[in-house]
Amino acid sequence: MNIIIFLAILVLLIIVHELGHFIVAKRARVGVDEFAVGFPPRIWGVRKGETLYALGALPIGGYVKIRGEDGGSHDDPRSLASKPRLVQAAVLLGGVTMNALLGWALISGGLMLGLPISDSALPEGYQLNNPATIITSVSADSPAARAGVNSGDTVLAINTLENPTIENVKSIVERSPGGVEFTLLSDGISRTVVVTPEKSGGEQRVGVSLDRIGTLQLSIPNAVISGLSMTVSLVWATLSALVEIIRSLFAGAPALEALTGPVGLVGLVGTARGLGFIYLISLTAIISVNLAVVNLLPFPALDGGRLLVLAIESMLRRPLPAPLTGALHLAGFIVLIALMLLITVRDIHNLY
Repeated sequence: MNIIIFLAILVLLIIVHELGHFIVAKRARVGVDEFAVGFPPRIWGVRKGETLYALGALPIGGYVKIRGEDGGSHDDPRSLASKPRLVQAAVLLGGVTMNALLGWALISGGLMLGLPISDSALPEGYQLNNPATIITSVSADSPAARAGVNSGDTVLAINTLENPTIENVKSIVERSPGGVEFTLLSDGISRTVVVTPEKSGGEQRVGVSLDRIGTLQLSIPNAVISGLSMTVSLVWATLSALVEIIRSLFAGAPALEALTGPVGLVGLVGTARGLGFIYLISLTAIISVNLAVVNLLPFPALDGGRLLVLAIESMLRRPLPAPLTGALHLAGFIVLIALMLLITVRDIHNLY
């Protein structure tokens, strides 16, 4: 089921992306030869005007065929290659814009329904509903790990105090060197474990990181405004993470550990599914915004790479040879596929 849900999310995000290119191309009077959901072999198709709308047998995405997108004739007035470079850039930006808008819409919709959010990320002036203290990580070979505490556990009680805050947990652990009784909730099942703190840095510690998480539910206008703010913050966070990964690559650090491939995403989908539908909405929004940002990277085969080619052509005041740009994008595509395979192998290895 997790794989099916992941594929559904993947298809949604790709179709929304391609729909962005499609809409802008149509508005700019650029010829669109085909818009397909799924990949060949084709199992259904209907032509309306110049465009063939098709359904492929392989439900792993979709594509749009825009006339002249890979160069082609500059004499055809309906070819993308014959349009001003600003129009070409707008068509290229249509996909990432739609992914960003989808992320905004999903986050806003989640806020209307009640979006899970950390207390530290709560907008000023708002209050969490049903807050709970969650264990976000457990240090290896720590007292908590040895007692069977897991990342993702909800702290129902510590000793006799129910629904403790993070400050409550820290205070009780500090005052209980002989042992602390945690009542934890995981997968709908509660259990009690006793953790004996260890002295570290002058403080009693059990080896866990905590976060206070609840839901934030807003009116429609406030949800839309806050959703936009959160989307912008997510874009910035994604950009910052990508810059750090690129910096680490040049520094020779193991930056690939920060990347997640399809296998890892299936695991994330499973975790989100276990937590509830609203978490799937949040995850889809995050992936959609990430897809938008990554696609803007100035790398061949990505929309950002094609935008870079347009910028170079604008400076040269002439188009680059189609065989050259085609070879660049093909090489970029091969590198991306190789990187994805490498990450997938690593994710599978981590499973075992």
